[in-house]
Amino acid sequence: SRDGLYDGLGVIIHLSRLHPESLDESIGQVENIANRLSKTHPDRLPSLDATTILSLDGSLHSYISSLLDVLAVENSVLPSVWAGMEMAILSLASQVVRLPIHEALSSNSPRAVQTGKLSTLPLNGLIGRAADSGGTHLQRLRYHDFNFPSWKLKIGHRSLEDDVVALESVLSQNTSTFTV
Repeated sequence: SRDGLYDGLGVIIHLSRLHPESLDESIGQVENIANRLSKTHPDRLPSLDATTILSLDGSLHSYISSLLDVLAVENSVLPSVWAGMEMAILSLASQVVRLPIHEALSSNSPRAVQTGKLSTLPLNGLIGRAADSGGTHLQRLRYHDFNFPSWKLKIGHRSLEDDVVALESVLSQNTSTFTV
């Protein structure tokens, strides 16, 4: 996010029977996009309207397209990379509206708004990592208020020390509900 409070979490995986690209091609494209993003002033990036993105009415596609235009990504984006970008942006949008992603998607769908009913099955919560000092996003959302039967903390993409700090931070919040 522009303010550095949130990280979008997306998975880019090579599925040989689904995606025509190789893993190396996907990695190269992600590195190219990340490099361009790091060199772009935040004011040039398209504004992310979280509620609109979460409505899944085509706005997510439009947002990614406009982002890629600003970044001047010339080649078409590989399917695995596009899917990972969608996941990351949906992750960001759910954090902005301060709801777990399953609730954010349900509450912003046109059908849920019309009926006023939300039917979701929360399987696990995801504790995203902040861009600074190994912290966690969902601490800001008071993750203990969400009644998930399990939680997943993303580790392994930072230093071991940062991962340990993040895990200790989560466990120190409420040790009676967390076990490792």
